[in-house]
Formats: sequence, C-alpha cells, structure tokens
Amino acid sequence: MSTKLINSSQKNKQAYIDYLETFSWTYFFTATTRYDLSIKSNRRLMERFYDRFKTPDTILFYCAEPFDIKVSCHDHGLVKIPNDCEDLDPD
Repeated sequence: MSTKLINSSQKNKQAYIDYLETFSWTYFFTATTRYDLSIKSNRRLMERFYDRFKTPDTILFYCAEPFDIKVSCHDHGLVKIPNDCEDLDPD
C-alpha cells in the first residue's frame, strides 16, 4: 500500500513541476514575518501582497511551509510580472 502512496505523491509532484515550468517566472521568493501566523492568516497576508502589484497578466504561486520549531509558517513562491511592469513600485 505504501508504494501506491509514494507513486501517487510522485505523480502529483511531477504534475506541479510540469505545470509550473510552462510559465516564465520573473522572481522566486521566500517570505517570513516576525509574527506567528496561522495558515489562514498567512493566506490573507499573501492575498494583500498580491493585491499591491497585480495586473491582468501577473501570476503568483506560493506554498506555505510550517516552521520546525514554532507554531507559524513561511512562504516560498514564484511571481510572473509582465515586462512592462517590472519597474513597478507598489509604494
């Protein structure tokens, strides 16, 4: 039974890789805060982050990862920003 789980997991991982490789990503990022965030709070924070620079052609993909030693999480992500917006300053 564990072999099926491993194979299924590997297929899911490969499907994500294949999908994400179809985009020309502009930036890779890792984000964290000094505050403890639940997954739900983290999602709201990432939505606000995206809202600051989104355009119709902007794409954000991120994954929240829990810390090993505290109750919180941080993010790893990819952002695709159109060429005409690369100098965008959200402030």
